[in-house]
Amino acid sequence: TEQELLLAPHDIAILVRSHRQAEAYRQALTAAGIPAVVASRASVFHTGECRHLLLLLQAIANPGDMVKLRTSLTIPWFGFTGNDLYELWRDEERLNQLHSRFIDYHQRWREQGFLAMISRLLVSEEVLVTLAAGRFAERVIANINHLLELVQEEESTENLGMSQVVQWLLQMTSDDSATDNTELLLESDEEAVRIVTMHGAKGLEYPVVFCPFLWYRSDRLSGEKHQISGHDDDHRMVVDLGSPRFLQRRDKAVGEQMAEDLRLLYVAITRAKIRCYVMWADVKPHIPVADSFQSALGYLLFPGGALPYQEQQEHLQEVLQYNPVQLLTIAAFDTPVTPIAGAISLELHSLVASGRSLYTDWQMSSYSAMAMLSEYEQEAEVAASSAGRLVLVPGLPMGASFGNVIHDLLDELVFAMIAQGKQDNTTLLRQKCLHYGVVAEPEGIGKLLEQVATTLLLPASSTDNFSLAMVDERRCLKEMGFYFHLGLLATERINEILRGEPTVVPLAHRTMRGYLTGFIDLVCEFAGKYYILDYKTNFLGDALADYQADKLVAAMQSHNYGLQYWIYTLVLHRHLQNRIDDYRYDDHFGGVMYLFVRGMAPDIPGSGVFATLPDHEKVLALDRAIGGHEDE
Repeated sequence: TEQELLLAPHDIAILVRSHRQAEAYRQALTAAGIPAVVASRASVFHTGECRHLLLLLQAIANPGDMVKLRTSLTIPWFGFTGNDLYELWRDEERLNQLHSRFIDYHQRWREQGFLAMISRLLVSEEVLVTLAAGRFAERVIANINHLLELVQEEESTENLGMSQVVQWLLQMTSDDSATDNTELLLESDEEAVRIVTMHGAKGLEYPVVFCPFLWYRSDRLSGEKHQISGHDDDHRMVVDLGSPRFLQRRDKAVGEQMAEDLRLLYVAITRAKIRCYVMWADVKPHIPVADSFQSALGYLLFPGGALPYQEQQEHLQEVLQYNPVQLLTIAAFDTPVTPIAGAISLELHSLVASGRSLYTDWQMSSYSAMAMLSEYEQEAEVAASSAGRLVLVPGLPMGASFGNVIHDLLDELVFAMIAQGKQDNTTLLRQKCLHYGVVAEPEGIGKLLEQVATTLLLPASSTDNFSLAMVDERRCLKEMGFYFHLGLLATERINEILRGEPTVVPLAHRTMRGYLTGFIDLVCEFAGKYYILDYKTNFLGDALADYQADKLVAAMQSHNYGLQYWIYTLVLHRHLQNRIDDYRYDDHFGGVMYLFVRGMAPDIPGSGVFATLPDHEKVLALDRAIGGHEDE
């Protein structure tokens, strides 16, 4: 016998193409008082599963790096215990077998794409079987599946290579804005309307499904003029950067995209158990949206191509005669939509908050996280000079990617060799630029590095002045990582201690405890004193005058770098206390230097360098506030 059941919010799913569309629907439904949840909406980038995936992909993208391989084998996906790993490190044959499999995964990723590679890895390494035996297996596996979907979506949408995928995922793990469009599905959302991407809906069923975006298609690929990714006749991945067959390959890639869109359309309209609502819209082309007749739904409904509005209506009426489809309404752009007679009436109620707070002041914190609490508008503009002597290397790129190039090079190269200018680093410079997507001439970058290595870091009147090239490489600690316990801390205490510091901006209220972590670009020792150095590629102007002391102070405050160097000072202070038996701050701590590399000039000591020696008493007070010892 048939049994009538009331339609509840959790019986309804809305299938969308992207997480941005999903968020728009979630906000609209919430505003209407309808409980809605985006399936796996997202602090998934901030989960352990994401960190584990990142370690794994870093190892696969760099199969020759045994350190990355060993690190990746420590994640729960492989199920190794500490004893297992100890035995594995001693079993050279078994380790070589694992290494060979990772090389195979690398090759498969390069030739067939991320999804083919990770699917093979999950099966070959029995990852899901291993994880299924652990605690919270359902949540862990759900997070992994969601992450794989997001990575696949980003790789295919943006045509990313291996290193670019890894860089993107690394950025997402540290980007707080990632939580705006990807949040984990909570158990309390079980009664809400589901908003799911079509990729994520594969294999799932819902009583009632709405598909509002099947008319949509991106026109990005058809207008691409520089790079096309696709498959050749042997099904191998090919990236065309402008060969004579570029247009042919672009047409083929457009065809492959249409085939994928048709598969997604099939997935979407077969998810419903009872009823599926499909929306058709006659949308004209506009960047980045193609004409809706070029979409998979347009191809299916109107195989003959575009039709005027009236003929569209007549054609859809004809479709009804031969298919079990009901046409609910047709509206022109200037026709008000009226309720359909006899339509199902739904009464949906928003969920009642439980009142239970999951807030905790225990956390892993960093300078970047603390700086986000600054009570000011960041990125304040610094007035640039219009005259005077120009910087030595004008016209260099701007942005974080160029900063990554310079940081990597200064981390990998020997300062003394840079200063001599005799070593040919052209290949390495080109590789770094390619890796980060930076367009720059190696000669310009090489000249910039040389001026950074040879410029004296303190003003001419300073004693014990030195340049990077003068520092013994054995007395340098590059990319010094730190990780220490953070006692119960209220940010008002930091504001009180650092009040009056010109480069520090006060923090908004926050109470926190846990751990403080990060990396210092360079710690070095010269003439018995230890220094903290940080490289900055900020563009302040094209004149050397734009990098004078007052401009550097303004730039430091603009990004709250002052807070950063106080944290770094405390880190080194604690480190030296542990390493030097007779340590005294005044005798051993040399100071902090921020090298704004564009404004450095070898003939002007201290040019482009913000240098300071933090006050000892404030360092001690900061140590006590953050959780250090009372007695120093």
